[in-house]
Amino acid sequence: MRRLLCALIPLLAAGLVTPVSEAAEAEFEVMTPASTVASRTDRRPNAGGTYDPVARKTFISWSGKAADTHVQAYDHRTGVWTAPKKIADGESDPHNYPTMLLAGDGHLLIFLGMHNTRTVISRAPLAHSLDGTWTGTEVPAGASASYPMPVKTADGTLFVFYRETTNELDPNANPDFRPMKYIASRDNGKTWKNSVQLTGKQWAFGSLGRADHMDEIYVGQLRYLPSSGRIQFVYTLAGGGPSQHKHDVYHRNVYYLSFDVRTLRFFSAAASSRRTTSCRSARNATASRSSPRSSSTPRARHVISRVRGTAGTGKCAKSRMDSDCVRSNRSMAALGAFTEPGTDNRTSKRSCSRTGVIGDRKP
Repeated sequence: MRRLLCALIPLLAAGLVTPVSEAAEAEFEVMTPASTVASRTDRRPNAGGTYDPVARKTFISWSGKAADTHVQAYDHRTGVWTAPKKIADGESDPHNYPTMLLAGDGHLLIFLGMHNTRTVISRAPLAHSLDGTWTGTEVPAGASASYPMPVKTADGTLFVFYRETTNELDPNANPDFRPMKYIASRDNGKTWKNSVQLTGKQWAFGSLGRADHMDEIYVGQLRYLPSSGRIQFVYTLAGGGPSQHKHDVYHRNVYYLSFDVRTLRFFSAAASSRRTTSCRSARNATASRSSPRSSSTPRARHVISRVRGTAGTGKCAKSRMDSDCVRSNRSMAALGAFTEPGTDNRTSKRSCSRTGVIGDRKP
């Protein structure tokens, strides 16, 4: 270390090495590639575009008028945007926004969750390009889908997570039962299987039979970490509340879990650190109080942009947390949604640390 310092001091004095504190900050430029043509959407902050290092272009997707899907490309060599190109119809539903990935074979893929109905995937005919006539394919494995969230892993496997509106498939299901599922492809998006086919479980994560009827999942953020091989999720619960089965009347709390892309298993924050202590020693973060929406209340935003943690406080978000955690985890554990190596899913007070709950309050 002394030799390194001795070598750096003359360079610093000569101005040949810039200290980190004085290094120039990155500059960002805001550009408007198309104007007066876009529409409002219910987009989640995920996979709106991608950079292709082969083409040296950034490709983006967005919803135009009538929620139709458009794409554009920005050439980093010339600094020029292509004209907007329509790819698919949006059926005038702001939920039908596009998400985009670059598959391992260089072809761009657009994913549409046609609100509560079906998954449609559009594929570019040429690698590393928007040119040509795109093909649109409905994927039966992704039925009754909304809010597609695609991820490409380090080995090229494609996952598309989505929320299922179960009563579109089963009229006997309650309208506030909407779990998460996913479809996956190992051949660059040519064929797909869903989470039921891959794992045998009824859904990827969710709950059924909560006393408060908060059995809808709204994912706000997900992030893939190649170093750990996991996808991290932050989500809220929604539902009709204790007295009714209605869609999206209440929202409740903020939760966390991660997904191992190799084993197809889910873990809580405590499980990932091998901590399986009681709720009072679990790592928690505060969440806003849930409240019902009335006719005069604006529709709740389903985007979670940041969670401020209280790791290390050793406190629960609420004194009733232990009992809430146990009750909440019972429905999860029955589905095998949360597992930890060397444990089963029997419910106990220790189950609180496995739910990944970040503060559970009654609606």
